[in-house]
Amino acid sequence: MRRNQPSRSRRTGKTRVMIRLGVVGAVVLLMCLIVPDRIGAAGAEEESELRRLREHDVVLEISTRDLRPRLSVVSNDEKTRLWSVEDVRTSYTEVAVAGRTFRIGDSGRYTQEVREVGDALVVELEGAEWALQQRYTLAAEDNGVQLVVNLEIENRQLRTDLDIAVRYVFDTHFGEAHEAHFITGGGRVLEREAEIRAEERFVASIGTEAPGVGPVFRLDVGSEAKQVVAANHRRLRDARSGYSVRKVRGYDYFPRSVNDSAIALYYPEKRVQPGGTYELVTVIEIGTPERPFAPSVPVDDRVAERLPVVAPEPEDPDPEPAREDLLTDRPEDTDRPETIDPARELERVDELLAQIDELLHAEEAPSEEKVAEIRSLLNELERRRTNPQDMQAR
Repeated sequence: MRRNQPSRSRRTGKTRVMIRLGVVGAVVLLMCLIVPDRIGAAGAEEESELRRLREHDVVLEISTRDLRPRLSVVSNDEKTRLWSVEDVRTSYTEVAVAGRTFRIGDSGRYTQEVREVGDALVVELEGAEWALQQRYTLAAEDNGVQLVVNLEIENRQLRTDLDIAVRYVFDTHFGEAHEAHFITGGGRVLEREAEIRAEERFVASIGTEAPGVGPVFRLDVGSEAKQVVAANHRRLRDARSGYSVRKVRGYDYFPRSVNDSAIALYYPEKRVQPGGTYELVTVIEIGTPERPFAPSVPVDDRVAERLPVVAPEPEDPDPEPAREDLLTDRPEDTDRPETIDPARELERVDELLAQIDELLHAEEAPSEEKVAEIRSLLNELERRRTNPQDMQAR
């Protein structure tokens, strides 16, 4: 008589489990043996997929896989990336055609490639209704090297107009080691998010360790952008048609993104007729150790400290004073207190409110440093409220 004998179905079930465990173990072992070789092969393949241009110590590379431009400065055989250091996808060209938005290199719906054509790298995309060509060239200038990007989008429809708009986002990093991430040709040092006006001529991501080195986005040459913004990178990600600037907001987006700034250039939407072409030109100057960027017009002292030192012109040792100077050159009343700047005082309050607002919407508890920073702002405001003379002294 048989007792406690497992049924045939139970034995079969256990056998199947053992077989599956054995297969999983074999697959894991196989992956351990194969994956390192695969990774090495992928790295070599990535290198072989890059198309390159070089002008002096500036190198431009575009991958046939993602079509993203990698712009670098080479010094002492070391390559320094000017944007998108950790992930090339954080800088991109975004195109809106007939209400449908896509990023070049991200969509598999279109035929796309990058080719070397003479002294240029050309990115090409083709859709059912349009064709896009983005042409990159490098040219040496007196003050550095220029990257010129020509973008053309042709309407291939027979009867229908297409509404087309473009924006560029550049995830820069040179200025992130400083309180002020960007400088402008208008003399501003951007410590918080801001909109840059066309008359300021340029906005640059340049640090102080290597004066004049970094990307300089020109606003006075090429096509005119409808809006140029410096802001946190993640905040810009979903602002596709334009960005609403808050001057008291810094380059943090707690808790997801801290001290991460970017430049966005928004170009106006245009209606393109059948057979017509949407065209724009973007110019970026690259300051390098060999050819640092030096603007041809005067700039503010805080901007100048991040640019190469230019020897001043010799002055007349005994200039003859003008008649107006003789009448107005009198000792100043140094005991008179400076006038209060209400706008500056409001900025301090707005800054505090903005930081408190960010903490209220954060998903994680604030750090001790952040709490200490807010407490310091509160103490400063309280002290200035009870001591009005401090406000006049500032």
